[in-house]
Amino acid sequence: MGSVLVKIDWARVEVPSGHLLKFRPELAVRLWPDPDDARFASEFGIPWTGGLFSLLSGVAGENPGRPADSYENSPESEPEETPVGRLFRFGWLSDDTALYVSTADGTIWFSDSNSDVEYEQVHRDLSSLVYLLLLLESERPVEGGYAPYEKWEESIRIISEKITRWDDLPCADPRGYWGMFFDSYPMY
Repeated sequence: MGSVLVKIDWARVEVPSGHLLKFRPELAVRLWPDPDDARFASEFGIPWTGGLFSLLSGVAGENPGRPADSYENSPESEPEETPVGRLFRFGWLSDDTALYVSTADGTIWFSDSNSDVEYEQVHRDLSSLVYLLLLLESERPVEGGYAPYEKWEESIRIISEKITRWDDLPCADPRGYWGMFFDSYPMY
C-alpha cells in the first residue's frame, strides 16, 4: 500500500478468517481520493474486533466467513453535506458512534451520540483507524476475565505510543473520542 499512513507489513497481520470487513472496490474508489487508500479499504478492510466495529451492509464487499453480527443492514447511502464537509457513513463503533470518511481527503470522522461535538476528526486515514482497532485487540492485558487496573493503564500507554508514531490525532485530545474510550477501556 503506497501512500497509506501506517506503514506496517499489512500482509503479515493475523486476523481470524472473515474478520476483516472489506468495502466494495467500485465504492472504495468513489470514497477515497487516494487510490492506495481505496485499495486498502477493498483489499485489506477493517477488523471486526470482537464486535467493536460493524460495517454497513450497503458498502460491504465479499467477506466470506464473516461473523453474523459484523454488518448493520442498510442500503448504500450517499455522502452527506455536513458542517465539516462531505462525509460518507460506512459503519459503527460500539452501538452509538457512526464512522464517516471525508470524500475530500480520506480522513476518518466519528459522530458519537454521547458527545457534545457533532463530528470529530479522529484519524488522518483509514489505515490509522484499522491499526488502532488491531492494537485494542492485541494489547489487551487479558482475554476476558479480570486484570488489575495497572495492566490496563500499561496497555493504554502502549497503544497510545504505537498509534502516535503514525498518527498523533487519535490521542491528541484526552476529552476526544479515543481519550474517553481509553478511560472506559477496561470495560471493553
